[in-house]
Amino acid sequence: MRRLIILCGCLLLLSAASLVAAQETAEGVPAQAYQTTNLRSGPDTRFDIAGQVAANEEVIITGRDPSDRWLLVLTEDGINGWVPVYALVYEGDLSLIPVIDESAEENGDAVWITTYGRVNVRSAPDFAAEVVGQLDIGDTAPAIARCCPTNDWLYIVFEPSSGSNSAATPAAGAGEITATIEGWVAYFTVNITGDLTTLPILTEGDVGDVLVEPSDLISTRFNARIRTEPTLNSTIITVVPFNTTVQPLGRTSDNQWLYVAYDGLEGWGSAPLFTINGSQLSALPILATVEATQEPE
Repeated sequence: MRRLIILCGCLLLLSAASLVAAQETAEGVPAQAYQTTNLRSGPDTRFDIAGQVAANEEVIITGRDPSDRWLLVLTEDGINGWVPVYALVYEGDLSLIPVIDESAEENGDAVWITTYGRVNVRSAPDFAAEVVGQLDIGDTAPAIARCCPTNDWLYIVFEPSSGSNSAATPAAGAGEITATIEGWVAYFTVNITGDLTTLPILTEGDVGDVLVEPSDLISTRFNARIRTEPTLNSTIITVVPFNTTVQPLGRTSDNQWLYVAYDGLEGWGSAPLFTINGSQLSALPILATVEATQEPE
C-alpha cells in the first residue's frame, strides 16, 4: 500500500511537471536580460529598433529564428521585439519554442556580412593596413564593394546603434567610437549572404578611387603588354595573358591606349588588344600621362 501511495505521488509530480512545462512552452520561456539590449523589429541588426530592455529586466521568449541566433521576446510593457540569443539568461528548452522566419526581404539582392567573432576593419584590403575599427560578434553590415574578382576582401559600412552593446569599437589607440565605421574585412572572417559578383570592384590607384562595375570589366584579345607610358617604346611592366580580365581606369584622348589595372599593377596597354565596346570606352576618363605601377625589384 505504501509503495502504491509513493508511486501515485511520483506520477502526480511528473504530471504536474509536464503540465508546467507544457504551459511554459505555450506561453513562452521566461528569461532575463543579461545586459541592456535593443529590441529590433526583425532578427537582424538591419531591422529598425523597436525598443530596449534594461539589464536584469524580465521578458518572455515567444519565438526564435531559423538559425537560433535571435529570439522574439515580449517585455513587461507589452512590446514585442527580437534580441540576440546571447543577450538573455533563461532556463527551458528553446527547441520547443516556435520558429519564426522573418527574412529581410526588403534588402533584395544586397550583400550582407555577419561576424563570427571580433573582426578588425582595415583601411585597405591588406593585413598590414591600419585597423580603423572593430566589429563585435553578431554584428551585421552591408558590403558595398570588393577588392578583386576573387573576393578576398569586402568593403563594408557599419552603423552602430546608439546605446547598443554590440556596436563596433575602434582598435586600441584609434580614439573614440565613431558613428560609422567603413573599411575592409577579410571574407573568411565573416558569414556572407548575397551574390558577391553583383558588387563593384573598388580600385585604388594614382587616378583616384574608382568603382568599377563587374559589367564594365574588359578582357584581353591577345597577350597584352602593359607599359609605363602610352607609347610603344616605353618600358614593359608585365604581359597579361590572352582572355584575362582587367579593370579599365582611363584612356588617352585619341582612344588608342587604355590605362588598366591587373594583378596589383597598373599601366598602359594598346586599346586594340582589349575587348571593349564604344559605351565602355566613352565612359572612361581621359587621363594625362600617369606614372604606371612598376614591378618591385
